[in-house]
Amino acid sequence: MAKVLLSTTMLWPAPARLAGAFAACGATVEALAPRRHPVGESKSLAKLHPYRPLQAISGLRSALEAARPDLVIPCDDRAVRHLVALADEEEGFADLVARSIGRLAGYGMLLSRSAFLQEASGLGIEIPPIREVATEADLKSALHDIGLPAALKTDGSWGGEGVCLVHTYDEALAAFRHLALAPSRLRSLARAARRQDAHFLLDAVEPKDYAISVQRFVKGVPATCSFAAWDGHVTASLHMDVLETREPRGPATVLNRVFSPQMDEAARAIARQFGLCGFHGLDFIRDASGKLFLIEINPRATQICHLALGEGRDLPAALLAAFEGRTATPRPVVTDASVIALFPQSVGQGTHHAGAYHDLPADDPALLHALSAQKDIHSRESLAALQNG
Repeated sequence: MAKVLLSTTMLWPAPARLAGAFAACGATVEALAPRRHPVGESKSLAKLHPYRPLQAISGLRSALEAARPDLVIPCDDRAVRHLVALADEEEGFADLVARSIGRLAGYGMLLSRSAFLQEASGLGIEIPPIREVATEADLKSALHDIGLPAALKTDGSWGGEGVCLVHTYDEALAAFRHLALAPSRLRSLARAARRQDAHFLLDAVEPKDYAISVQRFVKGVPATCSFAAWDGHVTASLHMDVLETREPRGPATVLNRVFSPQMDEAARAIARQFGLCGFHGLDFIRDASGKLFLIEINPRATQICHLALGEGRDLPAALLAAFEGRTATPRPVVTDASVIALFPQSVGQGTHHAGAYHDLPADDPALLHALSAQKDIHSRESLAALQNG
């Protein structure tokens, strides 16, 4: 029986859902997560290793030594960076990390928005033109070539943060100056206290500078592909169009199932090029003509990876089968509905879509309660309506 360690530094719900998914596939599941994370309430979790921001790398090392997992599944971008840093520092963990996320030599490029997309373009994948900019002169030159409107993005950001949509050069200049200016130590300390997040204490001690890119803005519908890979080969994938988000350019809350050969080809080309293992996600924009443009990669588990949607559409089952060298046995399909409303992200939104499948963890009451208590659930009445059918 394989053992999986879920690793997260944030309170996103995805790890809690993945615990149940992997356990249903026969794995033993442990997690490295903040103490308040809902995953700690999952009936499927064998052990919780507390994540402490101020001892992130040493805590990861201790969790790996204690759990001795076969696979590590990072569930946010910071967790990916921690895995890569540990493997770089200590060779003894390199094989486990590479088996979990893929060839480590490629992660410098995967974690750079501009460098990754330029590589993807070289594979024949359509992307909006993108340039990395270090100075205001670079910005002016990039906008001359790329045009407006455009999106300014920082590396090391996620969930729609660190992205500014601009329509004029003056807006672009103001956005560049804002993104290029590391938060003051006082501001970081204030954010640590207000958000109760010790990561901002680290920013106060050692402010980080991340690269900024300018990307041509493509008007259209967001779309996403999540896939499992093993030794550079895609073993299962999910394709979705995004119907709702909690905020503009934020994470999806309600999605529509699709099958896209273009997404499939992009995932296979990228998995092969970077020798990927584990779970990964690709974000696209579908323009008015239906053409897809790749805009970024999430080199980690995304919030739909737990879904069981049939053969070739069950990522945990496919990944475990690949690790164990056997044919995948997918879990029972959870729904035939096209529209899927994620829980708890979509509470108050998914009811707008007739016939939508509401992805409640109905078989895990303690987890359902923990997720329903998260601060981003705005309507208890909406939750009650979902539970009552």
